[in-house]
Amino acid sequence: MFFSHMRKPEDIIQLKPDERIVLAVREYVIMPAVPLTIALLGYLVVVFFMYYAWSLGWIARGVWLVTVLLLLGYSLRRIRLWFGEVFIVTNQRCIDVQQTGLFAKAVKEIAWSVVDDIRFSQRGLVATLCHYGTVTLILSTGSQIDLQHVYQPDRVRDILAEYVQKLR
Repeated sequence: MFFSHMRKPEDIIQLKPDERIVLAVREYVIMPAVPLTIALLGYLVVVFFMYYAWSLGWIARGVWLVTVLLLLGYSLRRIRLWFGEVFIVTNQRCIDVQQTGLFAKAVKEIAWSVVDDIRFSQRGLVATLCHYGTVTLILSTGSQIDLQHVYQPDRVRDILAEYVQKLR
């Protein structure tokens, strides 16, 4: 069940009575594209040298197989972590689900009453051109929650700010 957590947000959390999901925010899809592109190039190199490695003997075959397995494992892990991290906004609360490893998950539940301010920032040319940035929730406890690499952070901030004003 490697990809069992890749469900809809409704399946990740237990909704309270009269609660509905407003928004589910994940890291922008182009963010894992760079590491996955590097892994793809690694696959191409490995395939290119496959015949040569197999002709050298069992040690070269073993190195080739280990390299393929490492690239495959890295790619699957990166995809799994991307799907595992989601920020779910409901009309009653926010739930921050962080998949920190293959067997580790942290879930934070934030009531709208403890959110003091919501900000967003876009830093750099690539972030501005690709429309991604960071949305920051400032909590009354003095801590903050950063949603990094969010697509259209201005739109996400507006949606969150609407609920902060409504539910105070």
